[in-house]
Amino acid sequence: MSRAEHPAQRGRRRLHVVQDTMSVEEWWMAERAQARRDVEDEFARNPPQPQNNVSRPVDGRPFIISARNRRQMVTDMKIWAWIHLVLFLLGITAVVASAFRL
Repeated sequence: MSRAEHPAQRGRRRLHVVQDTMSVEEWWMAERAQARRDVEDEFARNPPQPQNNVSRPVDGRPFIISARNRRQMVTDMKIWAWIHLVLFLLGITAVVASAFRL
């Protein structure tokens, strides 16, 4: 397939050629099978390369992969931890308050 030709154009061209010999369903299944073969061939020629190498730190510390710097990440995690703690306590208070109203 040339780069200038879009797959849909190729499919439309082939549909006109095989319309007399195949049903649309047979043609569609043949097109899907050919597309799968094209993708598998492309993967065979250019296999996907690993993008990230993630491993546990040697000293056993927990780790997070982030694009933010360490100080900003620590601050954000503290803020989120406090928000979740407050929401948890509010939820417990609501459950206890509703239990005493019954």
